[in-house]
Amino acid sequence: MSERGRPLLHEVIPMIDVIDGMLKGASNDRGLKPAVRVAASLGRAVLNRYYSKTDDSIMYRCAMIMHPRYKLAYFRTEGWLQDWIDTALDIVRREWDRYKPSSSEAASQLRSQGTSLFAALDTYGTEGSVDALEDYLNTPPIPSISDPLKHWHALDSEKNPLARMALDMLSAPATSVDAERSFSRGGLVVSKLRHNLSDESTRAATVLNSWMQIPGLVPKQSIVQTFKTGDLQPILVSTRGKRVPIPMGI
Repeated sequence: MSERGRPLLHEVIPMIDVIDGMLKGASNDRGLKPAVRVAASLGRAVLNRYYSKTDDSIMYRCAMIMHPRYKLAYFRTEGWLQDWIDTALDIVRREWDRYKPSSSEAASQLRSQGTSLFAALDTYGTEGSVDALEDYLNTPPIPSISDPLKHWHALDSEKNPLARMALDMLSAPATSVDAERSFSRGGLVVSKLRHNLSDESTRAATVLNSWMQIPGLVPKQSIVQTFKTGDLQPILVSTRGKRVPIPMGI
């Protein structure tokens, strides 16, 4: 989980575009000294090499499309070739195939809700039968949304597969700092005095240490009470709208 204030993947491409525009303007500005213009051109060349790295992962384009403010409109506005846009769209659709419930899962959900298996026939052609991703893409972007995570959280990722996919993509950090910090913390947990910890205990201690840095995420009073009473039942914390258990037998 990336801490608040850290850059996320959906911010990378727009930031690079802004910097690229500034460097392009400087390199074409006849009012600047030649050395400055050359430096701007060289800087832009380096920036574009990093920009090309975003093609190495599907996550950058997926995160952009799943941002309600951008969707596909950002790519069109920035002059992306239609082939590039089509490729990005195909990638998102393939990822959605991994998240969206199958027909058997949908039928199982209907049975669990006591709904007739033939209810889908009654609503065929209505909003309920529209693919969630296509419905999302066919609606205009929402410029007022500055925090996409908050937007998708409000849609209840537990019951909304599209929200779950969006949160998985939009919450990805743009740097490896968080992952490296987690490994460093893990190294402090497993010391020469605690080298016999099980995998589960090491994971629980590392995750708990990370989550403790986020105010309000972990119920500290519950943890204190657990150690006082010796009750090692898992403690539930709230994250992404879910109640996630923390094993206390560490």
